[in-house]
Amino acid sequence: MVLRKVYLQNMLDKLQKFQVYLLPLICILMILSPINSLAAAGTVSSSVKLEINGQLISENEGATIIAGRSMVPLKTVTDSLGIPVLWFDSTRIIKVEDTSGPIFLKIGDSEANIDGHKVQLDVPPMLEGGQTLVPLRFIAEALRAEVEWFPEEKLIRVKRSNLNDITFESYKEQVRVIFELTDPEKYEAFRLHEPERLVIDIPDTQYNQKRKLLTVHHNLLTSIRVSQFQKEPSIVRVVLDLSGAEIDYQIHVLPLQQKLVIDLFTPGTEIEEYIAEPQPSTPAIKALQNKIIVIDPGHGGKNPGAIGITGLYESEVNYDIAQKLIKLLQAAGAYTIMTRKSDEDPGLYERAEIANENRADLFISIHADAHPKEVTHGSTVYGHYNATKDNWAFAWYVHEEIIKNTGLASKGLRAADFVVLRETKAPAILIETAYLSNREDEALLKDSEFRQKVAEGILNGVIRYYTTKDN
Repeated sequence: MVLRKVYLQNMLDKLQKFQVYLLPLICILMILSPINSLAAAGTVSSSVKLEINGQLISENEGATIIAGRSMVPLKTVTDSLGIPVLWFDSTRIIKVEDTSGPIFLKIGDSEANIDGHKVQLDVPPMLEGGQTLVPLRFIAEALRAEVEWFPEEKLIRVKRSNLNDITFESYKEQVRVIFELTDPEKYEAFRLHEPERLVIDIPDTQYNQKRKLLTVHHNLLTSIRVSQFQKEPSIVRVVLDLSGAEIDYQIHVLPLQQKLVIDLFTPGTEIEEYIAEPQPSTPAIKALQNKIIVIDPGHGGKNPGAIGITGLYESEVNYDIAQKLIKLLQAAGAYTIMTRKSDEDPGLYERAEIANENRADLFISIHADAHPKEVTHGSTVYGHYNATKDNWAFAWYVHEEIIKNTGLASKGLRAADFVVLRETKAPAILIETAYLSNREDEALLKDSEFRQKVAEGILNGVIRYYTTKDN
């Protein structure tokens, strides 16, 4: 018994001698263990910029490198490409409803299913910060998208050719069919007879909706049919059902506007010409190359903003002009970010934060005005009270070019303490394009061609700002 006590005492003495070394070692292990467990779980990450179909995604929705793999928020990719997604909460299964075939994914499961075929993933889908992250390479291949990596810029560029929408305009002796296309230069048009129809095949392109039938009450065209005609290789087919054999057509390709326009008419008819898109000059492309420009369509969602005399919503006008402007800026070499991508209403501080997080070079907020006096009309551009001379020069150039390009009355430059102007670090302006409370201004804002002129005026102002600034 005495020997056992002596043995235990000797052990305690030895432990006391080594505690000076053991305690720091234990602390180091405690600090390192979370890092090691994160690394083992594949969550140690770094951010990468993500661009989808020419639009730079907000930094907090961009790509992330996890365990050596590029992971992207699934909803960000599908929303940008217009693809519906379903989430089954009880099973943690996600269904991507792509026209090329449904895609099934499960959180934590390395096996996916594409159109009935099992596919193995290097990294399983995971939940991170409230977002579902999926391997970029997998989702790009599944959606038939092209991916490019630019290491110097830490940028991943994703492109997929989509037919986003198709509409038509009827005139007395003419019908105009308008395709909203990612790549309008790729198409094949041919005639078929008995019955008479004009067929447009668009290769390597996806149509994100089910079959669509548009009925047209016109003596030239009876209906328009749209479908994903073929999956592999992918072909979208549009069939124009003509009323007879004596019908001619013209096709206009507008790459900057991402439109393909087809005019139908009888031979000898004087048709309404489609407004040609502006071609940016070489200095403009150089001036805007790689600039990050945040476009803020005002209002949205439950906050429609001003409502015109005939019921036109300001939020809809703002969004359409913003989309037109983005296409022009992208064609001139700029990166663009929208503060809202649909009919939603982000907070004012959130809109400014999007610009700040992405280190924007410029911030442009687009609105339409209203006034108790219906006679008030014209266009205004605002800057912040404490804006720099450089910022006011930016405001002036944009205002002057809008007036020049649209013929609107000038309401001049004005100073205000709007949140988006005060909180944005980049040169920031807020444009009140015209007055919805004025009948003439509202009629102009209803017109798509006029909205295009507004967008072109803003583009010209941005170009003038940079070319003047650099000289």
